[in-house]
Amino acid sequence: MTDNIPMITAPETVVASPYRNAKIAEKRRKGATYKQLAEEFCILQERVRQITARQERIRKQLLERINAPLRHVA
Repeated sequence: MTDNIPMITAPETVVASPYRNAKIAEKRRKGATYKQLAEEFCILQERVRQITARQERIRKQLLERINAPLRHVA
């Protein structure tokens, strides 16, 4: 029987989500290394670099929109 086989589940951090990506970027800005983040979130260091680069691009775009002059719409 398979009743004696323990159920193996993946940690929550394996699931990719906007919340996870924002958390990774936030921790990176606070000084965490790619290696530390990769271990914490069970992903490759290269994936951490990709996520942080994308989050930074999004952050810059939002700042540009916030600081852009208002356009008059007739």
